[in-house]
Amino acid sequence: MLPDLSGHLEPGGSETVNKVVTCGLNEDFIGKLADFLEENFLKSPSGINRLAFVFEGKRPALFLQRALSEKMQKSFFAPHFFTIDKFVRYTLGKKTPFIEMPKMECWYIIYSIARDIAPGIIKGREKFSQFLPWAREIANFIDLLDSENVALDSLKNIQAAANIGYQIPESINMALKNIVAIRQAYHKLLVDKKSFPEGFTYLSAARAVKELNFDDFDRVFF
Repeated sequence: MLPDLSGHLEPGGSETVNKVVTCGLNEDFIGKLADFLEENFLKSPSGINRLAFVFEGKRPALFLQRALSEKMQKSFFAPHFFTIDKFVRYTLGKKTPFIEMPKMECWYIIYSIARDIAPGIIKGREKFSQFLPWAREIANFIDLLDSENVALDSLKNIQAAANIGYQIPESINMALKNIVAIRQAYHKLLVDKKSFPEGFTYLSAARAVKELNFDDFDRVFF
């Protein structure tokens, strides 16, 4: 399924109406996509080098380039290809410079925040090496919340369950009570450092996308 998010005009000037092209599960997806490009773009003056394709992984782009080469039978400027992660990083990079934060640094930041604002969590695990398994789990949990864009209000419901100890071990109960504060402090440090883990990259890109344009491309296909 390839939704066209550009809102531009079709080749020839007619306005885009159907922004979804479907392909049956029993059909050759790459072949159908190459046919679609040949029919709609290869013969147009602008060609395909200002098109962008976002795939789940890297391999589809290689197969599509090969299919296009067989159709063109000559050298050509290829479209731009992204994986989902690469496109998210590209999107956020248009608004703010950042680097990818190493996981160990994420875990140490979580440890430092917990030590400062929720010392009860690290009781009996005062050394970073002792708290590391917890730091990793908390960081992964926040990463999941961020990548799914889970709102703070939803987390407060989790805290409400934690506050009454609803089928939650006391050690985990204590962590949940503080997850909102830990997440907020964590986000602030990430912004200050301009160094983001994957989940916060997705969250920040989702927040920034309405302010951005994608004039680098005539069309973006997912």
